[in-house]
Formats: sequence, C-alpha cells, structure tokens
Amino acid sequence: MKQLFKKFSQSYWLRSGAFKLFERASIVIFGFVAYYALVRHTTKEEFGTWGVFLMLTGFIEQFRYGFISNGLVRYLNHTDSREDYIRVETGALSLNIAVTVLISAFLWTCSDWIGSVTNAPLIGPMLQIYAFLNFLMVPVFHLEMMQRANMDFKGSSLGQFANKGLYSLLLIAYIFYYQSVTLTEVVMLQGVGIVAGTFITYYYGSKYMSFTWRFSFSTLKEQLHYGKYTFGTFISAYMMRNIDSWMLTALLGPTAVAPYVLALKISNIFEVPANTVSQVIFPKMVRAIKEEGVQAARPYYEKSVAILFSVMLPFVAFTLLFAPQIVTLIGELRYAEAIPVLQITVLYGLLLPLDKQVGVMLDATGKQKMNTLFVLRNAVLNIVLNYLFITNLGLIGAALATLTTYIISVILNQVYVGRTFNVSTVNYFKYIGSSYTKAWGMLNRRLKAL
Repeated sequence: MKQLFKKFSQSYWLRSGAFKLFERASIVIFGFVAYYALVRHTTKEEFGTWGVFLMLTGFIEQFRYGFISNGLVRYLNHTDSREDYIRVETGALSLNIAVTVLISAFLWTCSDWIGSVTNAPLIGPMLQIYAFLNFLMVPVFHLEMMQRANMDFKGSSLGQFANKGLYSLLLIAYIFYYQSVTLTEVVMLQGVGIVAGTFITYYYGSKYMSFTWRFSFSTLKEQLHYGKYTFGTFISAYMMRNIDSWMLTALLGPTAVAPYVLALKISNIFEVPANTVSQVIFPKMVRAIKEEGVQAARPYYEKSVAILFSVMLPFVAFTLLFAPQIVTLIGELRYAEAIPVLQITVLYGLLLPLDKQVGVMLDATGKQKMNTLFVLRNAVLNIVLNYLFITNLGLIGAALATLTTYIISVILNQVYVGRTFNVSTVNYFKYIGSSYTKAWGMLNRRLKAL
C-alpha cells in the first residue's frame, strides 16, 4: 500500500487524472442528485426552465473559461522569469474581472428580454440573482486557472466537490423541511456552495498566486489575441452541445424540453472521462511540444482517444440496453418520452473522444484558429440540422440532428489530423486492444489471487 501511494503521488498522470476524475464525477453526481430532487418537486415548465437556466449559465462560464484559461496555461508555461509570470497572471485576472462586470451588467438589465427570447418567463428573476453570484466566482475561477496552469488539480477538485456537494445537501434539506422549493431559492442555494468552494480552492491554490500587480499592455494583447480564438472554440463547442435544447425551447417551449433535459443529464455522464483527460493532457501536451516539438502531440492524442473509447464503450452499451428502466427510475413514467432520446444521445459518448481531443491537440500546437473554425462549422451545421429535424420530427429530431452533426464532424476531423499530424486510425485499434488486454490481465490476476 505504501508503494502504491508513493507511485500515485509521484506520477503526474495518476495524480492529476484521479483528482480531475474526482472533480468531474462529483459535479455530475451532485448535479444528478439536484436534478433527481427537482424533477419530483417542480412542474414540467419549472423543470424545463431550470434546464434552460443551467444552459445559459453554463454558456457564461464557458465564455469566461474559453476566453482566459487556455491562454493563461499556454503563456504561463512559456515564461522564463518571475516578472513574466506575474505579468501573465495580472493579464488573466484583468480579463476575468472585465468579463465578469460586462456579463453581470447584461444579465441584470436584459433578464426579462432573455426570458422572452427563450420562451421561459420564469427565468428573469433567476438571472438577476445570478448576476450577483457571478462576482463571487471571480476569485475561485482565477485560483482554479492558476492551479491548472501549474499542473496541480487538487485544490480545484476539492473546491468543486465542496461547492456542488454543499449546494446539493442544502437543496435536499430545504425540500425535505419545506416540502417545496422555488427556482429563485435554488439559485440562492447555489451561492452558498460557491462561497464554500472558494475557501477550499484558496487554501490549496494561494501558493501559485503572486499577490503582485504588474500590468503589461503587450502581454494582455497577446492573451487577447490567443483568447479570441479559444473563446470562439469553447463557445461554438458549447453551442454545439446545447443548441438542440435551446431550439426545442424556442420552437416547442420549456415543457417540451423537460424530457430532453432529463435524457441529456444522464448521457452527460459520458462527458466526465473526456473532460477529465482534456483538462489533464492539455498543459502536459503544451510542455511536451515546447521541449520536443509538434510531433510530440500525436502519441498523446492517439492514446487518449483510445483509452477514452475503451472506457466508454461498455457504459454506452449498458445504457442502450436499460434506457427504459433508467429513465423510469429517475423521472417516473411522465418522462417516458426521454427513453428514445437517451438511446440516441448516449451514442455521443462514443464520438466525443474523437471530437474533443482534436481540439485539445490543435490548441496545444498553436492551431487555435483552425480549431475555432472546426467547432464553428459544427455549430452552424447543428443549427441547420436541428431546425430541419425538430420542425419535422419534434423531440426526437433534436437528438438525431446532433448525432448526425457529430458523425460528420468526426469524419472531417479525422481526415485533417491524418494529413496534418500523421495520425493513424490503425493506432486507435492497437491502443484499444492494448487497453482491454491490460484490463483483462489485471482482472485475471485479481481473480486468481482470491
């Protein structure tokens, strides 16, 4: 046991992967707990509105993350002096504050308009409360970025666990005590979780902060230049994942989107491994490229795709077989429309590794502009397909449209990375076979030891 702990603590991949997996899994599990509580104590309209609110606030968080985070990681890992380190940190914090002020002002003044556009009138007061909570997220977001840039994920993982865990517990306790809850009260409970997460993240992440202000316009300009492309990538990717729900809301209303949100919440579990690997591999790939050149990116990409596919395949198969039981257990029979939707959306999990890891490799190799164009292409295609499919097929059309978009995207992306980085499809199967062989060997040894 002592040797195992020593190996874990000394291995970047084991340590970082475990913390990020813990973080992503806790976010999904606690989010699932909150959904499970809300789906039984809200109407379909309220539950659909809550889904729209999470999509909008998720979009805001991706806006900030995409605009700032990858640029900070890239430039901080290319600094050669303490002064440069401080300038890069100052630039990222300046962007963080500026973006937060603009977003909060927009939410406060345009909340009713957003409710009208999204066909969700209940969302206005919720967005006004979130406009204040947005300011609470400035320090925790900066701390998380600084830890990621320094390839340390412990503090941010524990901070997210405290944030989402406390929020979920408070929500369950509130519903248990009062036997009901309003959507504005749910948003306020989120604020308590954010404060708790900030203290934990600061405890572990403050050592990476300089607590010194060194503003440099040239450094900020470089971060803005890089950030405009990664921002476009993150936002387009977020639109790609959520445009189906938005268009369902706009075309059919929040009540219609409720079963779709339920299906997505279940299938989003399969994003946990992909998000975990991309968070861990990006700073490592950036450093490897700096030391060995662009050719160092290819094996990282091929192995990460193969491992992710190997992990996801059995879970996807299980969900396809037991989709009726899963939906009924979570949402009761009134959400039966979600069953065929889940059987389609769960297939995203097999395509996510190929789609997401291409973006990681392009950003790491300095081809962030190309990555932005790829993801923007996908978003536009998804909008067109969703409109055509939803207007003709209704609820199921949204799932089919997004699945079709993923298939087209994966084919086009594989052609590109094959020509540009000499990525080999054969290597995917080789690494997948190797992963299953190692897993079977490990299981066989354990069984013999019993």
